[in-house]
Amino acid sequence: MHDSGLDAFLAQPADRRCEAIATAIYRLESLSWSLRNSAPAIDPEDIQDVLRETLDLLRPLSDPEDGSSRPDAAQLAAWQVNVLKVFIHQNLDQRIKLEDLAVAAGLSSCQFGRLFHQSFGMPPMRFLKLVRIEQAKRLLEETRLSFQEVAERSGFPGESYFRRIFYRETGMTPRRWRICERG
Repeated sequence: MHDSGLDAFLAQPADRRCEAIATAIYRLESLSWSLRNSAPAIDPEDIQDVLRETLDLLRPLSDPEDGSSRPDAAQLAAWQVNVLKVFIHQNLDQRIKLEDLAVAAGLSSCQFGRLFHQSFGMPPMRFLKLVRIEQAKRLLEETRLSFQEVAERSGFPGESYFRRIFYRETGMTPRRWRICERG
């Protein structure tokens, strides 16, 4: 980064710097997953190790210098929340494991689960299920996709599981939801 660009970058508030860095690192980590299939000469595990080390080095930047808006130490930092939102949004139609979320946040699975619960008031997989339900609601309301396609695009492993979870969370079947929401 050029000196003037670095000065401008450092002049930004700490949370914006961390968000920009975390987003860039997340993109690099996504690239490493892509390389796994197309460039066997590059070891993706090496790339991920470097990225994890970089995240460890950058963590101190997430705390403002004056301590005025320092996040609770028992919660995820703002940059981690932002990275997780991007990760979930980009991968919602795929199987997402707890370990995937922990890696995206730069934490161990155990530490991630505890901090996520402190930050969101629920376990990560419950949160993910609710995000999937919201996606399904939107697709049911805005598209004419079949229930199987809605299930797939929302990340549910099958239509019957999707119907069961959707009913449990909303009190309505997907068909009834679609009818009620479309008027």
